[in-house]
Amino acid sequence: MLPKLLSSDERLLRIIGAALLGLLFAFFAWSGQAKRDQAWEAQFATHAQMQRLAVQQSQHAIRRQALMAAQSVAADPDTQELIRQIERAVERDGIHSPALLSLRSQLQQSLGQVWRVLKESGADQLHIHLSPDVISLLRMHQSDAWGDELAAWRPMADRVQRTGIPFSGLSAGRYGVGIRAIVPVFAVDNDDRVVASVEVGFGIGSALYQLDNELQASLAVLINTSAVQDLLIDQSNAGQLRIGGDSWSIERYSQPSIVQWLQENELPHDLVTGQAHRVQIDDRQFLLTPIPLQHFSNTDNDAPPHALMLTWRDITPLWNNYANSKRLAPVYWGLSYLASLALMGALMLGTRHMVRSQERARQRALLEEAKLREANRKLSDIIVASQSAYITEDNRNQSFDRLLEQILELSDSQFGFIGQVLRDEHAEPYLKVHAISDISWDMESAAILRIHGPQGMIFRRLDTLFGQVLLTGDAYLSNDAAADPNNNRLPPGHPPLQTFAGLPIYFGEEMIGMLALANRSNGYDDRLVEFLAPLLSSLGQLIHALVKDRQEHITARRLEHQRQALRAMNEIAGVPELDVTSQLKQVLELGCRYLGMDMGIVSRITGDDYLVVAQHSKDAQVTEGEHFPLGRTYCALTLQQQDVLSIQDLEQSPYSGHLCDKAFDLRSYISVSLMVGDERYGTLSFSSSDPRLQPFEEPDMEFVRLLGPWVSEALRRDIMQQEREQLLARFEKLTTHLPGVIYQYQLNQDRPGWFPYCSKGLEEIFGTTPEQAQKDAENVLSRIHAEDRQGVTDSIRISADNLDEWQSEFRVEHPLFGERWVAGVASPEALEDGTLVWHGFAADITQRKQMEMTLELERARLASIIRGAILGTWEWNVQTGETFYNELWYDINGYTPEELQPTEVGTWRGLIHPEDRAEADRVFQAHFDQDLDYIDFRYRIRHRDRHWVWVHDRGQLIRRDTKGLPLWVSGICTDITEDIQRDTEIRQARAFLRAVIDASTEVAVIATDLDGIITLFNTGASNLLGYRADEMIGKHTPTCFHLDSELGRRAQILSTEHGHPIDHREALLANARRGQPETLPWIYIHKDRSQRLVNLTVTGIRDQNDELTGFLGVATDMTELIQATRELQRSETHFRNMVSTLPGAVYRCAVDESRTITYLSSEIEAITGYPAEDFINNRIRSYLSILHPDDVPSGLSRTRALAQHESFELTYRIIHAEGHEIWIRDKGRGEYDAEGRLLWISGFIWDVTERYRIEQMKTEFVSTVSHELRTPLTAISGALRLLEGGALGELPNSMRKMLGIALNNSRTLTSLVNDLLDLDKLAANRMHFDIQRLLIKPLLSEALDANRAYADQFNVTLRCGHVDPVLVNVDPRRLGQVLANYLSNAAKFSHEGGTVTLDARYAAGRVRISVTDEGEGIPPEAHDRLFERFSQMDSSTTRRRGGTGLGLAVTKDLVEHMGGQVGFESAPDKGSTFWCELDAEPVDDVEA
Repeated sequence: MLPKLLSSDERLLRIIGAALLGLLFAFFAWSGQAKRDQAWEAQFATHAQMQRLAVQQSQHAIRRQALMAAQSVAADPDTQELIRQIERAVERDGIHSPALLSLRSQLQQSLGQVWRVLKESGADQLHIHLSPDVISLLRMHQSDAWGDELAAWRPMADRVQRTGIPFSGLSAGRYGVGIRAIVPVFAVDNDDRVVASVEVGFGIGSALYQLDNELQASLAVLINTSAVQDLLIDQSNAGQLRIGGDSWSIERYSQPSIVQWLQENELPHDLVTGQAHRVQIDDRQFLLTPIPLQHFSNTDNDAPPHALMLTWRDITPLWNNYANSKRLAPVYWGLSYLASLALMGALMLGTRHMVRSQERARQRALLEEAKLREANRKLSDIIVASQSAYITEDNRNQSFDRLLEQILELSDSQFGFIGQVLRDEHAEPYLKVHAISDISWDMESAAILRIHGPQGMIFRRLDTLFGQVLLTGDAYLSNDAAADPNNNRLPPGHPPLQTFAGLPIYFGEEMIGMLALANRSNGYDDRLVEFLAPLLSSLGQLIHALVKDRQEHITARRLEHQRQALRAMNEIAGVPELDVTSQLKQVLELGCRYLGMDMGIVSRITGDDYLVVAQHSKDAQVTEGEHFPLGRTYCALTLQQQDVLSIQDLEQSPYSGHLCDKAFDLRSYISVSLMVGDERYGTLSFSSSDPRLQPFEEPDMEFVRLLGPWVSEALRRDIMQQEREQLLARFEKLTTHLPGVIYQYQLNQDRPGWFPYCSKGLEEIFGTTPEQAQKDAENVLSRIHAEDRQGVTDSIRISADNLDEWQSEFRVEHPLFGERWVAGVASPEALEDGTLVWHGFAADITQRKQMEMTLELERARLASIIRGAILGTWEWNVQTGETFYNELWYDINGYTPEELQPTEVGTWRGLIHPEDRAEADRVFQAHFDQDLDYIDFRYRIRHRDRHWVWVHDRGQLIRRDTKGLPLWVSGICTDITEDIQRDTEIRQARAFLRAVIDASTEVAVIATDLDGIITLFNTGASNLLGYRADEMIGKHTPTCFHLDSELGRRAQILSTEHGHPIDHREALLANARRGQPETLPWIYIHKDRSQRLVNLTVTGIRDQNDELTGFLGVATDMTELIQATRELQRSETHFRNMVSTLPGAVYRCAVDESRTITYLSSEIEAITGYPAEDFINNRIRSYLSILHPDDVPSGLSRTRALAQHESFELTYRIIHAEGHEIWIRDKGRGEYDAEGRLLWISGFIWDVTERYRIEQMKTEFVSTVSHELRTPLTAISGALRLLEGGALGELPNSMRKMLGIALNNSRTLTSLVNDLLDLDKLAANRMHFDIQRLLIKPLLSEALDANRAYADQFNVTLRCGHVDPVLVNVDPRRLGQVLANYLSNAAKFSHEGGTVTLDARYAAGRVRISVTDEGEGIPPEAHDRLFERFSQMDSSTTRRRGGTGLGLAVTKDLVEHMGGQVGFESAPDKGSTFWCELDAEPVDDVEA
């Protein structure tokens, strides 16, 4: 079949394609196999790696378990004590002494329980070794074997005993290979001498079976007997074999099959490499993974391992899957190739069939295209015909008929129509038909079509097929019109409607027409709609032309109407200005003639009253002045309209049946509302008894719109004229009775000034008649007082120049009444010809002037009185809020009037104290409401100097407005600040006295009247005497608790002194009654009859007139005081004896600038040569006066310590009385109250001159030695660096190592010497400091860069943290030395991989530079001596970190010499922060 279908070229092409496709599939098969091999290898390696990780994790877990077990045994106190006793016994008696055997037995018993627990956990060894030489003391797994030295056999134990550091790892011993953990036991807890070690061992395969379950694989442990044969004594095994030339033994296994495989040599010989293998044994496939286990001491990676963990897993299913997929892959690819060939052949056959089908379709399309071209030609003919009709034909209806016939023929439709879309008064669309097919079916339908066809039939129903087009504006197609739900109400006999197409006709974006087609045999579709689109556009142009012609016709008719209306308006404008009624009648006549109406009326409507103002009618149906109810006229309808109301025929209008229709029998009507100003006046209406043949058109309505404002303006002018006449009449009456003159003064350029108008009051004021003033203004101006005339003339000239209002008050010489005061005011007006006219008023103010002068005198008197009384006055206009004050009011507040603008009540309220504003508002409101007769209150007001001033305001409402509302308030205010302060002090004193009396529970206060009856008995008296106040007040005299014998003796003494007998009842009051207070000891008798010794003071109580009103007795219990005094005397004697034995002086000083000494022990004389009395209260000299001048600033550190509530210790010099220097050590602390305020300073000073001398000798010695060491050290270091650099040739490795050690030690020694020299310079104050003002951030960055290499040696990172932008006063070189000490210490004591952070934070004028590490911290016991010389945290001989112990001491001295201080914070295991504080000044970030 192929030769019949294909040509030879096609057959060759297909053969080549099949071959190429075969090669492509072969490449895909090879690539897929390679990927499967890679996936298998990756899966193989993943399984092997998982087994290795599991085994390694298990070994690590065993190491941790062994180490924890060993540490637990070594940390047991009982075990430690027994081991230490054994160590001492061995040292004393030897290894085989009976005492040691007994102690060893106790140790074995003590560890028995522990060993049982360990064995249950999988341990196979618990071994105790003595140090040194690793002497076996106790093997719990072999208790009989002990006493042998194992240092050579057990290097791990020997290492632990030598270093004191616990260790764990794989180790071989005499009894096997396993995981061992060894922990040292020290002689004592804080010593580093190792006396023994504890070893716990686990077998390598102790977790074998657990791993077997977890990995789902089998495991075995192999031991390299060749590597450990010299160590093993007793080692069980399951067989021997050789791997890689070495002898191996099987120690343990989870499956016995491994033994057979090894013995039969079925496993690969390169297991020791650790490479995973796939091994086939019998018919099974296994994954074999060896994991080498190195001995802890094996550092040679190429050496064979000491042990091997071997895992194997059955991977037969995985291997079978891989092998099957590899074997079947070629088959799958071959089948795919054949299927592809078959698919390609089918596609080629299908393509051939498709090409032939497309050729047939193309031929059919060509036929359709020919038909379409013919249809388009016909459509073009129709479009050309429609456009020709649009341009040339006058009767476009005939052109519509011809177009419809052609369209029906083109569309193969039976009938149709072309219509124009119009809209009714409700904006609803409807159709007016311009062309329609003859579809008459009887005589009646033919007659209707013949009559209405030429005029255009109207289709209004929207629930039809064509109605859908009108509603939506879209084409509507229905190919089953009979069943279409929109096919409604076809007339009976109408031809059946089978198919329908309604097509909208648009002109622009407006639908202006519609083409309807019906009964096409093939129906209608969208292609036909698209085909007829050009034709619809042409029809739109034709309909638009028809509409445009009709609009032009209507426009021409309207223009004619407008011309007629214009002629009528011109006639109205020519009406002569007669009275308004005559004007309106003529206007109404013209309007009736233009509109063709019978009657015209202008009405005035007030409420429901209709008044005829003017009318024109043929038969005088109405008359002017006639009234009608508004409801009976059509004007009531006009008032409801916003525009002209027009009615063509009232009977055919919605207003048919109106009351006016019955009363006047009107048929046509047009009217508009009249507005005069902003108010509705009435209506302008035209009416007729006959209906109007044509409706009112727009020109008619526009005529009425224009005529209405003209009538309104005429009415307005008439109303204004009437009002003007009324005003003139009133003005004449007013000017006649007005007490003054109203005038016009005119100043022309060509003539002197004159008065065009003056009222009759001119004669009364000036003594000149208006007629004389009109002739010459000098007749008026000459009456002005000679002293005031120039001022008046100048003010008139200024008003003329600036056109400002003229105001003036002046005197007039009246010919009859003499001198009179006149006030004038006038406003200038500039006329077009340059003339100025002033319209003004002048009045006689003589009486007011006299009152003002009298009032001014009274005001001056009142002001003098107010100034004398120092009263501030205020006035308040309540309605406007304005306030007015006198100068004294401002003086009280300290402000000037300009500073308190605006002067209103809000400003005053803003000055009142917030707590007093509510009271001020309440008082004013109560006075306004007539609840208070006067305004009287006290309040605080803010002074200009920001303090509060107490003022007392009194005032009264003096005027209300016509509605009774407050209008004007005035009052006075006085400054009562001193009175308030005095009253406050009195109240406080009284309150204080009352509180003192109530609180004086230890003092008895008793008051009596003149007769001695008790009136006051306080709590202290109750406590002292046991009586309650209510038992004594008003009932008894004080004699009731006195001894009669004491009163009698005192009475006798007083009788002798005064020369007359005094009764014993007067013994207490006699002297006080004479004005002589007395204080005497008395005995009080308690209520329980016990006696108390008191110190009683009796005084008289007098009033403000110095009249005696009573007596006051104050008694204090002296019983305990006397006892306390005696005890205090004994205590002071003891204290002074104790102080006298101290090797120095005790002092207490006040907190003032001179540190005034308030107490100083007598030992100060032995130190200073001056007696203590000289210094007490600076009696002769102050203590600061004997300080050495150079040491006075040293008190700065004391000030800082006191500010931080810390003790201080100072060393300084004083000048002895004999003139030599004494070195003093001063140690003290501050005493503070409960709120932390410093009260005084207490301390102790002693002579340290001899100690200072010894220190100086030591310092000089260290300095001398340091200088002597520096030169040889420099030479040694230089020689060593030359050797290291190869100056003498290449050095052996061993010598190079030793040379490096020597060079490091020489550097350390050089650093020590430099530190010693720095300390020497600092102590002698010989070190130079170059203090500069520098930005801190560059200094910190430089320090970090300089020390980063040192930190890298410890694998520690240096970083810069938060740094505030500040300027600091330092020596940059010395600050770098300080930071180097801090950073190097932080790096040295940090954990490996840690971070050291350098910060600088500003606060309160100082910057704190801090270095924070993440190290092990500083023990608390080392804190106090950390900044001392040669002080180190770890000073043991085995300390792990180097250092001289001088770095922090040098740092402290450097910082203090730069005016700063140092410190640190640290906690064990939490790191440390070392800091220094220096004076600083903040700057902007940009500047920093």
